[in-house]
Amino acid sequence: MNDLSMMSPMSFWFLNHLLEDDELIWQLDEMKSKGFRGVFIHARDGLETPYLSSSWMEKVGVIVNHCETIGLHAWLYDEDPYPSGSAGGLVALNRPEYRAKALFLESMDCSGGEVHFDFPIGRLLKVMAIPLVGEADASEWIDLTEHTGQVRLDWKTSYVHQWHYYTPYEDSGNPHWRTSTARSVYRTLATLPEGEWKICAFVERDFSATSRGGYADLLNPEAVRYFLELTHERYAARFGGKFGTTIIGMFTDEPKMLGDVAWTKGFAAYFYQLFDYEITDFLPHLFFKLNDRTDQVRFDYRYALSQLFLASFVAPIAKWCETNHMLSTGHLSPEEDPIGQTRWTPYLMSLLKPFDLPGTDLIAGLIGSESTPLLHLGPKLVSSVAHHGNKRGVLVEAFGANSWAMNFRDMKRMTDWLFVMGVTDIVMHAQFYSIDGPRKREAPPSLFYQSSMWPFFQPYCEELAALSKVLNEGKHRCHLLLLYPQSSFSVYYPDRKQEMERLRERMAKLQHELLSHQWDFDWVDEETLLTMSMDDGTWCSDEERYDALLVFGDHVESGVAAYCQQVLSQDAQVWLVGPHPQIMRSKGRPGDTVALTEPFWSHHVEDDRIIAALEASIARDVTLYSENDCSDGSPGTTSGRVCDIYMLTRVIGSHIRLFLVNALNKWRTVYIAVHTTEVIKEVMLAPHGSTLIEWGPSGWSSQAESSINGSKAIHRARLALAHEMPSQVCDLSGHWSIRPLEDNVLVLVDWHCSSTELLSIGSPITTLPAHNLTRQPNRDMQSNEHAYCRFFVESIPDEVMLVTELFTLQQACVISVNGIILGDKPQRRRRFDTHNYEMNIASLLHKGLNWLQVTFPDGGMLCDPLRLYGKFIVSLPYVGSSTGLLRETPQCREQHGLTDWTQLGYPHYSGTMVYEKEIILPNEWLSDKVGRAYLMIGGIADVAHCTVNGMDAGIVYDEPYGWDVAPYLQAGMNQITLQVTNSSIHMMEGIEGHSGLSDFIKLVLVNEGEKRE
Repeated sequence: MNDLSMMSPMSFWFLNHLLEDDELIWQLDEMKSKGFRGVFIHARDGLETPYLSSSWMEKVGVIVNHCETIGLHAWLYDEDPYPSGSAGGLVALNRPEYRAKALFLESMDCSGGEVHFDFPIGRLLKVMAIPLVGEADASEWIDLTEHTGQVRLDWKTSYVHQWHYYTPYEDSGNPHWRTSTARSVYRTLATLPEGEWKICAFVERDFSATSRGGYADLLNPEAVRYFLELTHERYAARFGGKFGTTIIGMFTDEPKMLGDVAWTKGFAAYFYQLFDYEITDFLPHLFFKLNDRTDQVRFDYRYALSQLFLASFVAPIAKWCETNHMLSTGHLSPEEDPIGQTRWTPYLMSLLKPFDLPGTDLIAGLIGSESTPLLHLGPKLVSSVAHHGNKRGVLVEAFGANSWAMNFRDMKRMTDWLFVMGVTDIVMHAQFYSIDGPRKREAPPSLFYQSSMWPFFQPYCEELAALSKVLNEGKHRCHLLLLYPQSSFSVYYPDRKQEMERLRERMAKLQHELLSHQWDFDWVDEETLLTMSMDDGTWCSDEERYDALLVFGDHVESGVAAYCQQVLSQDAQVWLVGPHPQIMRSKGRPGDTVALTEPFWSHHVEDDRIIAALEASIARDVTLYSENDCSDGSPGTTSGRVCDIYMLTRVIGSHIRLFLVNALNKWRTVYIAVHTTEVIKEVMLAPHGSTLIEWGPSGWSSQAESSINGSKAIHRARLALAHEMPSQVCDLSGHWSIRPLEDNVLVLVDWHCSSTELLSIGSPITTLPAHNLTRQPNRDMQSNEHAYCRFFVESIPDEVMLVTELFTLQQACVISVNGIILGDKPQRRRRFDTHNYEMNIASLLHKGLNWLQVTFPDGGMLCDPLRLYGKFIVSLPYVGSSTGLLRETPQCREQHGLTDWTQLGYPHYSGTMVYEKEIILPNEWLSDKVGRAYLMIGGIADVAHCTVNGMDAGIVYDEPYGWDVAPYLQAGMNQITLQVTNSSIHMMEGIEGHSGLSDFIKLVLVNEGEKRE
């Protein structure tokens, strides 16, 4: 159970409803059957089982015990829901003194003379007057703290206050008038010398309390110990016997410091221990640029902040996991933005080092590319930490905050990019316990039983697991170290926005230029760099070796500069990229007092010349060539021509394993050469496609790729046609029998809301505006307000099931069809979620216009469309409206060509269509000469499973769309069955869109004797 050789894929399991034992077990069995290796037990918004209560612990026990039974890894998650550190709010609710704090600046410009300055209260640290003319040193600042105190403003309305006094006073005493002031502020009253001044008041305040009580102060070790007591220790008391076996780790999610200038009660003393000066004497520097001292103060502050966060939160969490035989994992946000990191998690690489399995996340569907180059940063930062620290791997939360239209093709595009950036383990964000009510819009989609794609997850998960395994073998190999410019962002934050954004743009472009031209790199922070040893001019970190260090940024620590000067004498290549940097004094590291009179670099190159300079100076292990470079069958003299292909290199003994990812949406042909051989490998990459190949002493091999794809029996038909001449081509595009595997659905999206009974019943026209519950969910309904939805019926099926959700029913709504209130209790049935309820309304329907009415007697929320399920077909006769027309499904099967499902009467259907066809093949077509036969399809929306004569040929969801069907064909009659599944968005949101097969279906037979050599 504790075998960690294969962990991917894992589930981010959103426990977001009232948890039921049978449902928990059923869902775990589903994930196990689809190839998941483990689950993260993740409390999430919507959870109705009280978090950390005995009931919660009982449900966690059910999960852990069943994971043990079926062989799933169980991972604990330390928060409800995120960011970690608050124990679902209990830390701040139980101990208000542990709320997160930040330093706030209140300021006023004024002239000399009498000063009157009011500002909001908090814990006052200091009030200063700073000259506005020139760059005044701190010695010229005037401390006004003693001239500051509280006053109360805003008089309340006067009133007679005698109701609780002795009765005779009320009868005969004088009226007892009262009033009071309602608002306290700080007021500074002082006299300043002549001149222009800025009054600066620095106030520590809690962040506003939320429904969860406020965020915890993770810079306070006492608050963190209390967090551990509330969460980790309670899990240990209950499940400690399973730690390290069934329960293998703990996930911490996006802990951070809050505010532009985070603060805590012990920070000033901690800072003094590090830097031997009082930070409270220099607070203005943290908010705006004053003079030459500002850069160093800001640099020191961000470094101290990071070190305190590491010591108070990150390290204790990791240590607790180690002590309890658990892996520590998780991620700190935002990894993709250096400006955000500087605010919330400065020196992110240092903060990730204690994790056994450092992580990142990927949300919103975008990946690193020419248009979004900064997104390369997250996975590259984390994989770099793993490489330097010889970690087991790199974890990612993938796929969250996307559309319900997401499909396997999208997922593969994301995971290929993540893998080539160095990620090894995929956690799928997410599997929702339920999508009842608003839950379906809480960072969707749910990649679980609610998804139409779920039946195909098993082969997808197996492919993902195999790729994860082979890309985690051996050692990462790249040539370059890239110094992370945290120093510069620390100096610029928070007010020097233009400098920050310009540096961020340079970072993003440099990353993409390197990666796009196959110059893989690892980021390195100052701390790690100074621990590296030199060997024959290369940097060594554990088993990693690098040929050159690229120094990038506007500021460099003095310790780094001094170190680089020293290693230049050892033939080290130190490349300065861009302008000469400013040197910052680095406390407690070599070079604090070194006066750098000579350059600390061996090469100096501008950003836009970096690729050409690298090509001329550093010999690659592996080089990609374009078709023009290899027109005569041998590599040309010009390298670096191939752009927009990413490459990951792993070294396994004497073998080199390459993973190539095409960054463009077009077919590419490239040629690969290893520097120790003249043998050239030709590779074709599909649009946004990938390939995995290996070179060893015996030459090139696709063994690693075959081990991944062999179980699917999917061969690259598109590649075969590029090298072979077909002997027979049969067009199979027409005359398919097409039928749905599940009931059809009509999503009732458009609703008309009225406070009175709708008078136009029986008429297809209403003047009330339509409220579209897809575009505008969560319609608040007043008491006895009515919501109406229309649909038409041409012929009435035997069953028309009205399906609603528990969230709607819990609000005591009244539902009627054509004016008849539904009296029967709906039955629970899993249609698209475990909390679906349905009843047959066929007997209440009539031909023509039908009305569905929903009323909330006590008010409520119309959160989601209702849906009609059954064996019917649907047309949408009104342009721009989802008002549907139902009619019974034809008794006989109709023969169709490659028609979109909307035209077949299934515009809102999300599920599987079965395409069936019989073909006759002559004996001579299947002679011994025929070596290959491909069933090829022009396009699929979104995944297809093929069987030929009852034998499984595998699934296809990305280009090339085809199967090798030669092993399954026979002379005479052949039965071809394609099960095609579209995305979930049609049923989820009532949206028409492309579904099914498109362009063409062809059977291509290739004679061995006609194969091109």
